Amino acid sequence: MPPRVRSKKGRSKDPVKISDVVLSSSFKDLSITSKLKEYRIFTAWSLAVGGAISARTEPVRLMGKKLYVHVSSQSWLNELLYQKSALMDKLNTAVGEEAVSDIVFRFGTVDATKWRPPPVKKSKYKPERKLTPKERDFIEATVSVLKDPALKAKIRSAMIKSKVY
Repeated sequence: MPPRVRSKKGRSKDPVKISDVVLSSSFKDLSITSKLKEYRIFTAWSLAVGGAISARTEPVRLMGKKLYVHVSSQSWLNELLYQKSALMDKLNTAVGEEAVSDIVFRFGTVDATKWRPPPVKKSKYKPERKLTPKERDFIEATVSVLKDPALKAKIRSAMIKSKVY
């Protein structure tokens, strides 16, 4: 926080929020800042490293700037050792600061549900698009040989849906 400039009467020119002062001093007194930092890193882990890696790993502890991660199998542990620097870069980018300077991978049990973001619901349907004139002409040429009007309408509808969605 920048130093406050005092006027001649001893009052500060720039007001300071009491909540900022109280919270920052409380966090320091209770050593919550390190726990908050650990929580931010743990929750960012699965988004930063991707689904395949996060399904087989679990961040366990943060000591200083060293992150300890359990890995479900030795083959994955070996692969992650090759990707360590790239994973650190992705994680630090996701957290928004240089929070991790080293990652220690250890073989251990992995809880598949811990530290995973809730799944994003995907739409059942793709967004609709317009047919090109060439596609319209193709559909009309295809159904023009049919004699039955009900069958012609069903085939036309099915072809349009297959192109639009």
